[in-house]
Amino acid sequence: MFPERKTFTSHDVKAADGTVTAMFSVYGNIDHDGDVVTPGAFTDGQEVVISAYNHSSWGPNLPVGKGVIRTGSSGGALVEATFFKSQAAQDTLEVIRELGPLQQWSFGFNILDYSHGDQNGTAVRFLKSLDVFEVSPVLRGSNSAAHTVETSSIAAIRARVLAEEAHRTYASFVLRQIAEANREVA
Repeated sequence: MFPERKTFTSHDVKAADGTVTAMFSVYGNIDHDGDVVTPGAFTDGQEVVISAYNHSSWGPNLPVGKGVIRTGSSGGALVEATFFKSQAAQDTLEVIRELGPLQQWSFGFNILDYSHGDQNGTAVRFLKSLDVFEVSPVLRGSNSAAHTVETSSIAAIRARVLAEEAHRTYASFVLRQIAEANREVA
């Protein structure tokens, strides 16, 4: 059996800490290969390699990160990816962030269990259990419904702004309390 690949769009890049959350597989829809990934096909918590762009770690390029599969989403499987500090990894992260919704995702896998059947009048292969060994950002994937969910740059900026606002609000509150106490004493 030869390893296979599937592709989806959807990711969220957190550039500040080099993390990306991507929905790399969508459940229940027919992809360009005539496959339907079923809920339960993935192992929650499975560690995977994050391949260089367009699965090029299958060739001459080194992997650019590592990730963990999360299956809790009802719509599909997520990968929580952490990109390495290498220049290639940082370049890949920048491309993912800049492409935004144009970015798609794909994954390399071995089939552990499948069946053939029919979905909405179309003959399909139902992928019931997969051993995923890598996830990769790509230009075009098998399932265009996948997408980036979150990036650290967006989340980090939001968190920092909220923390700064909370600090300013608290400091302002404390200063008002001190001013009131001083007025009462005087």
